[in-house]
Amino acid sequence: MSELPASIPASTPASIPASIPASASLQKLCGGNVRTRFAPSPTGYMHLGHAYSALSAWYAAGANAEHFHLRIDDLDTTRCKDAFTTQIFDDLRWLGISWQEPVCYQSARTAKYEERLATLQEGDFIYPCYLTRKEADSLLTAPHSFEDGLVPAPSTRHLVNTQESRKREASGMTPVWRLDSARAIGEVSPSKPLYWHDHKGTQHRVDATRFGDVVLGRRDSPASYPRKSLFFLHGEGHSGPQKRARWPPATANGVPAERGERAPAGRT
Repeated sequence: MSELPASIPASTPASIPASIPASASLQKLCGGNVRTRFAPSPTGYMHLGHAYSALSAWYAAGANAEHFHLRIDDLDTTRCKDAFTTQIFDDLRWLGISWQEPVCYQSARTAKYEERLATLQEGDFIYPCYLTRKEADSLLTAPHSFEDGLVPAPSTRHLVNTQESRKREASGMTPVWRLDSARAIGEVSPSKPLYWHDHKGTQHRVDATRFGDVVLGRRDSPASYPRKSLFFLHGEGHSGPQKRARWPPATANGVPAERGERAPAGRT
């Protein structure tokens, strides 16, 4: 085994933090086996936060390699290195974690991301945005006081057919693709609200005003983090609550996006 980085303690963890959900409770919530995943980026060594996340997912899956999936987020070609990937494998084994083979590499899934984005585009659930990040940030002028600190992404649907957007499109500028959250929610659940449940079984309403029109397709990557996480969880049959326990906003914007993919294309 290669030498562990200084950020990882030299002794094997003796106990699991009490805040990690018990597998039995998650199994009850999911109605069966809990499948989880750990998705590190090989841009450096693992640290204690990585170890905690990996152990959380490992024990939520019942410490069962068949239900624990490893995904390597290697889309950043300028920073990702094979040596870091090898170190991730060694560190996880040191933690006592094993996983289902084969390991998933994000770089091998580009075509799938493009296919899913095309499906959403065909159904008019996403739209191009030609604003720079600075310009998009400038739209967020109203104060927000949500408990989770989440600032909603701006809706730029009204700018799609403006002269400036057409000018940037004609110049060859690559747009980002934003989820039309209101349309997605209205399409898949026109008469009643959408809800999701966290790892404790608590029900939460999906509120588009709290997350806005998030970016699903980036300029410099086949997919944004919420999009690639949703594709992986949905495509590989993973259980949602463990992911939702870790990042509720991702679930809030992922629900309408996932439902939008399943809606008939072209409906208005």
